[in-house]
Amino acid sequence: MLRRLLMSDLAVVTEPGIRITASPARLYLANLNTYQSRRTMEGCLEALVRIFSDGQPVVYTIDDFPWADLGYQETTAVRARLIELGLSPSTVNKYLSALRGVLKQVTLLNPKSPQVAVISAAREVKSLPVKKLPVGRYVPVEEMALLLGSFLAEKRRKAVRDLALVSLLYATGARAAEGAGIELDDYDPATGHLLINGKGGKEREVRLHPTAMEYVGTWLELRGDMPGALFPQVTYHGAVELSRGRALAFTGQTTWDIVSKRSRRLGIYMTPHDIRRTRISDLFFQGVDPALIMKIVGHDDFKTLMGYDMRPFEAAAEAMAQQIWVTPILPIAA
Repeated sequence: MLRRLLMSDLAVVTEPGIRITASPARLYLANLNTYQSRRTMEGCLEALVRIFSDGQPVVYTIDDFPWADLGYQETTAVRARLIELGLSPSTVNKYLSALRGVLKQVTLLNPKSPQVAVISAAREVKSLPVKKLPVGRYVPVEEMALLLGSFLAEKRRKAVRDLALVSLLYATGARAAEGAGIELDDYDPATGHLLINGKGGKEREVRLHPTAMEYVGTWLELRGDMPGALFPQVTYHGAVELSRGRALAFTGQTTWDIVSKRSRRLGIYMTPHDIRRTRISDLFFQGVDPALIMKIVGHDDFKTLMGYDMRPFEAAAEAMAQQIWVTPILPIAA
């Protein structure tokens, strides 16, 4: 009776509109760290339910689909179907990751079930190898200067805020969402010391370049000292928008729009993640220890970090030109 009550009524509110039930699909989604991840993977699960329906009318939702009935044969078949649909390897792998995640929750919900061995085998379905050039690009210094200069040329408060934000992203290699999430108390204007709340709730400390400190300082003079977001939403006339006395933060998507729309207008399209890639590449070029780079930009995996190294060909050519070479020694004539 107690188990039935828990399975039907378990509900934990993690944020407005999010309800966790004992459905393995919902438990899997609840374990994801961000709202965007939950939305993305929920869409993958809904697509998987349609694929498992094999052309028949869909009678299940992700909540009542019989995930526990899946075995290795079924998961291998759905992998083959995803490939047949012409999806890219990375997209196929995303679907399979969602499937494996739900099957893991099935085993955690019913650890003593005789079906656990079958489900564990089903989770062994292999991902596809992914071999492709890195996405995004390296932003040359001249283009970054044009972007910052376009903000600097304007006198509107919003432009002053955006200049400070983009300068901070360029100085630290922070992600778009991290820049949007910085609070006033996270920054010390006297030292340039900044606390960044990264992915998975992991914090890291960095220090701004003096020029970035100058731009952020100019913005702080206009922003005021009310608590809340360091880079808050502002009205058309530049007034800081408040919620319960706190400066109202915007989203990572707004950060993305600020960079991409302005750069597109300048004919040098870039994204916040391109700026992040550029900062990481420059740190590599400066000879900074990779372990230190990982601390600066909030990466835990060296292989992932290397995927951000987008130093231009000229950098590789220069490194090759500087390599030590030997001078041939001719044999002594007998």
